[in-house]
Amino acid sequence: MRDDAQITFERDYKKLKKEHQRVFLELRSEFLEEFERVLLSTTQIPAPKKFRLKELKNTEGIWAMTWSFSRPAGRATFHIEEHDGEPVLVWRRIGTHEIYLEP
Repeated sequence: MRDDAQITFERDYKKLKKEHQRVFLELRSEFLEEFERVLLSTTQIPAPKKFRLKELKNTEGIWAMTWSFSRPAGRATFHIEEHDGEPVLVWRRIGTHEIYLEP
């Protein structure tokens, strides 16, 4: 699955500690593979618990995933768009719980 990032995500990412940037990048590919498997499945395959995936309340199609459970807890928000007939995951925000205020 392809992914892209909004300017807000890029700005948030630059503010992360280098160690947290590294952890996110290491998990990103695995997450994209797992999310695509769930998204494209014709059956109800549960999302991997490793990432604690959930659709945010009071939003239209904005999802959150947890990429780190240690302090500070790492979260990222995203939505899905279609480009050239293919789904593209668009990263919106990254950081701690505070990103949920403006996902």
